[in-house]
Amino acid sequence: PSRLILAHCTAMSRPSRRASATVTYREPTEDDVFRDPEPSEVAAAERRAAKRARSASPVEVEGRGAKRRTGKESLLDALFVNHAEVEGAPDFVYSLGGADAGGAEADRILGEVESDQTMIRLTSQFSGCRRIVLFSTGRHGVKAVAAAVIELHLGGASTGGVLEVPILASARSSRAQGHGSLLTALIVELASSRLASPAQGIVPPGSQGAVALLVSSTDEARRFWLGQGCTTIPQCAQQVAAAVRGLLQRAGQRFGQQHATLMARSLPDARVLPPGLDGEAAGAPAVRGALVGAAVERTAGRVPHSGGLSCAKAAEAAGYRDVPPAGSFSLVDGKRVPALAPGAAEADGAAPATLPLGRLQAFPVSSPVSGSSTWGAPGWGVRSLAPIKAGQAGGGGGAA
Repeated sequence: PSRLILAHCTAMSRPSRRASATVTYREPTEDDVFRDPEPSEVAAAERRAAKRARSASPVEVEGRGAKRRTGKESLLDALFVNHAEVEGAPDFVYSLGGADAGGAEADRILGEVESDQTMIRLTSQFSGCRRIVLFSTGRHGVKAVAAAVIELHLGGASTGGVLEVPILASARSSRAQGHGSLLTALIVELASSRLASPAQGIVPPGSQGAVALLVSSTDEARRFWLGQGCTTIPQCAQQVAAAVRGLLQRAGQRFGQQHATLMARSLPDARVLPPGLDGEAAGAPAVRGALVGAAVERTAGRVPHSGGLSCAKAAEAAGYRDVPPAGSFSLVDGKRVPALAPGAAEADGAAPATLPLGRLQAFPVSSPVSGSSTWGAPGWGVRSLAPIKAGQAGGGGGAA
């Protein structure tokens, strides 16, 4: 018991560190709160910021109107825009940027024709690509109607460069309205006016600018690309074919969609308009937006695709009055002889002499059929949705 009491007394007599410490306090002054940072503090903050920038992936690039995220650097970054006016098409704007250009709308448009997310999101082998998105500005607001992925490949020592389009797509809800042709014309115009020569300010001095547009076409899209002036590589002009083959030797076969056909076309001289556009002759002074304007005119002037018109609709469209089968007749020796009703059988039990009216359609014809100077002249044609057997004729009639 005596030990416990002694130990307790010794502990109580030891001085406390907290009690022996001197405590002072004063209110912070304005100089303490708002003082200028020391040079060493500024240098340390700059080193930390630089380290964060180097480790960030992908790098954030400040664009016009919005931040865009890009991976590998590209000369196309000099063309970054956000909702810029499309010269030659006042009802449209476009954006050119990284994987975020066009947002979810562009993701959806590209995803309707391509499932490879590395191509859509510009990662992996497509990190040097950029997205260009076309928007309509109608009464329903700004709406993405077409999108494409593009990449610039500078030329080699003896061959020109190539602007590659791995994928181009129109929105499924607004196809057959010329949006794909309009976006293609915009890409060609940008390439020929900004990416063809070092004198245009983007291509580095001593480098070969773009002389060709290279696309990866599926079987379904081949007809579209033929309409844009593209052909398969063996059929291209010598300069275009040489540029594409040189690129294949340098970069290897990695273009676009699997099981696609490579097609290409030359880029027009930025100083002149190509022959036939807007009625101008070759060598006319270049006008900004001329290629886009020509695409708009072609779209406005073409005959809309028709799935065919029924008898009643055809009569309304062509301006005649449809005569029902019961009123159809032919003149024999000056007398009216009733025509067989559609579907009626011949006396010998053969196939019906006339086709059912419900299986006939009228369709617009814009030009003669290839190889014929008379059949298929501009106007209207008639087709049958059912097989036509020998001896059968189309039933029905009409009156002007």
